[in-house]
Amino acid sequence: MRKIYFLFFAFCISCTNKTDNQIIDNSFSLKEVNVAMIYSKKLDNLRCLLYNVTDTIKEHKKLGVVFTFDIKINHIAKFSNSSGCGCAIEPGLGGSADKIKSLKILLKNDKNEIDITNMLVNSEESVLYNSFENFDKRRFDKNDFSCVCLDKKSNQYVEYLNKNYLGGKVYRKVHSKRVPILKNPKDFISWFNNFNNDKFQVGFSSKNITSGRGFLHTNFPFWLPDHFFKILKNYNVIKIEVELENGLFLEKTRELKMI
Repeated sequence: MRKIYFLFFAFCISCTNKTDNQIIDNSFSLKEVNVAMIYSKKLDNLRCLLYNVTDTIKEHKKLGVVFTFDIKINHIAKFSNSSGCGCAIEPGLGGSADKIKSLKILLKNDKNEIDITNMLVNSEESVLYNSFENFDKRRFDKNDFSCVCLDKKSNQYVEYLNKNYLGGKVYRKVHSKRVPILKNPKDFISWFNNFNNDKFQVGFSSKNITSGRGFLHTNFPFWLPDHFFKILKNYNVIKIEVELENGLFLEKTRELKMI
């Protein structure tokens, strides 16, 4: 038995040594950006702010914007030696090969446009309730999720969990540096440009975004001021523009409908 353990350990060491460079080079690059409007939705009196993705804007709703990225993984040649040793590596574990220079979210009509980027804010973590495009097949499960809200009485962040294996609903305090809330798009840019650097902290917990694949399946929602419908109803297009430091320009335009 001891011999088997030794062989297994040696196997792992061999694979690790052979793939050091692969881990470093296993980065990802931004390929496309997507954007949509969102509105808040209450479900079963949950404390978390849920949201629906929509192109049809409804009055008397809390409104916001969500964006997400498609990426490409920058793989190097797969390692394989004569003994058949090969190690699976999480795609994009080496972090991003891109840096974001600027990000803008605009509302447009035939004659005018307005930059709403600086109006977008967050005070709590939002939970996706419906699907966002075909590549995102996740569904919100009210029996298995977690989110973070600001407890106004104590002025502390509390994680709200509803986990079957924990016996249902659980609350626990969250350290201020581990809050999974990006407060505005400016914070998003700072976090993205450093998110694979463990020493860099912007007060945003990225514990579930440790690779390119994790980043790919993450939506970034932000909320507009209350009663924003009065302004929004004058525009019929939302657009996101992302400029990268390498000169690449990503954009997405989506038409909006009003009820």
